[in-house]
Amino acid sequence: MAITERCDQSNVECETVSLDESKKFKIININQATILDEPRSKFDHKAQLIEIDKLLINTQNGTKAKSVSRIGVWHQVQVTLALILLTAGVGMPIGYSVVILPQLLNHPNDSLAMDYEMASWVASIHSAATPIGSLASVPIMDAYGRKTTLLLSVAPLIVGWSSIALAESHSMILIGRIICGIAVGLMSAPAQILLAEMSQANLRGMLVSVPFVSYSSGILLVYALGSLLHWRIAAWCGLLLPIFSFMAISVAPESPTWLARKGYYDKARKALTWLRDSDETAKAELKETIERIENEKNQIDKSQSLERVITQPSVLKPLILINVFNVLQILSGTYIIVFYAVDIITEICNFGDTMEISTMQSAVITAVIRLLLTVIYCVLLLKCHRRKLYLSSTFFSGIFALMLSLFLYIKGNTTKSFHDLIIIGILMLLYISFNSPLMLVPGIMVGELLPLRVRHWSGIIFTAFNLMLFGITKLFPTLKAMLKSRGLFLMFGISSLLASLLFYMFLPETKNRTLNEIEDYYQQRNWIWQSRTRKFDKSDQS
Repeated sequence: MAITERCDQSNVECETVSLDESKKFKIININQATILDEPRSKFDHKAQLIEIDKLLINTQNGTKAKSVSRIGVWHQVQVTLALILLTAGVGMPIGYSVVILPQLLNHPNDSLAMDYEMASWVASIHSAATPIGSLASVPIMDAYGRKTTLLLSVAPLIVGWSSIALAESHSMILIGRIICGIAVGLMSAPAQILLAEMSQANLRGMLVSVPFVSYSSGILLVYALGSLLHWRIAAWCGLLLPIFSFMAISVAPESPTWLARKGYYDKARKALTWLRDSDETAKAELKETIERIENEKNQIDKSQSLERVITQPSVLKPLILINVFNVLQILSGTYIIVFYAVDIITEICNFGDTMEISTMQSAVITAVIRLLLTVIYCVLLLKCHRRKLYLSSTFFSGIFALMLSLFLYIKGNTTKSFHDLIIIGILMLLYISFNSPLMLVPGIMVGELLPLRVRHWSGIIFTAFNLMLFGITKLFPTLKAMLKSRGLFLMFGISSLLASLLFYMFLPETKNRTLNEIEDYYQQRNWIWQSRTRKFDKSDQS
């Protein structure tokens, strides 16, 4: 074996050696892990999978670095803050229907006045377009990275808001809503995955949930703007956050996991070193990630069909759990309240046309409550177990929705007294308080439960979610006419309680567990989480 070249790049020792006359390999030493790496062309980053089977990894037993650097935590928070700007900007088009519909619905003096049929399209078309972006995000973030996909999502946001602000017809409004919906789909999965892959285990729950807090911030912001400004001016305001977010995300690092999967080990180590503020911790995490990638290659080769991949326990179990909850979350009213807040409040309180400002202000109050509760929920994720939080949110959301349904059934269609409105308001706020944090749960589950090899499939999950959301949003006027408000809240309550049962039976406790430990748990034979103290080890099987 003849050594032809030696290099030392930022504490990564490597040497180029010739094993035969025709091929050269590079030996890279990372924290006592030896990697035999075949050179790649500069275009190899477009490959779907790294040839992990060409890597020979020799590891030594050792303990994980336990120290947590405050500087490293601050660096992770910086990346999160950059994503907050983008996700808050994405939250604004989600809540924009509450702004534009009251100003244009049945207002004959406005040149763009619309009826209920057109209003339902304006409200729902955003969700119908989101799957387009979600599907597009799958190959883009796998080939070019999570960060690049997030940067690309800014362009359609700018185009969509501009189209709405300059609209001279209903078609232009719908086109703008479609383009904004595509942007939402394009960034949803990459934002969750980037945060999950760059976060420490003890911070991951809170950081992964932050985008959904900023969604609530964006919804509140656009509600507030709509209560004060014309809908066109509110649309122009929607341009600001995406522009600022582009500048902030540009200087953030790429996902270390994606870099390692694509063979950019030095870049992955540098990104991890910055995020952890510890070269030793970065090397240990990188070694573990490379081992995980190699193990995946041993389990799954490229010839395996999609069906065989999906039916593996570590993939199938979280996919079923996530998608079943997504259905129940939509039916529990989490997003219906966002899209139709003014309509729902007007009907259950019997407000007349003269009370339009009051209903808009009521919608703003619900948005404030939603934001405050999601912030509190994020903090609780640092201290409390996931299962307890999810169970309490779904259970009490269901209870208060059923109580509100019962009260509305007793009162019927009569004009509500002041005391009735107080009771309705309290029950409504309690329902929203426990239901709103459920906006965080799908993103957390996608970031924590899906294994590395299929994590880019999360775009498909968001696609299915938004198709279901489009259907329920488009059908909402029909559902409201059939079920009335009491029937809607009955549906919300039953769905929430079913979600609570789902979590109690099948959701594992993931607090302070690494992504690798969570994946190992799903490799076991058990489906039902039989004990609240269940451990992630091989002996704990059912």
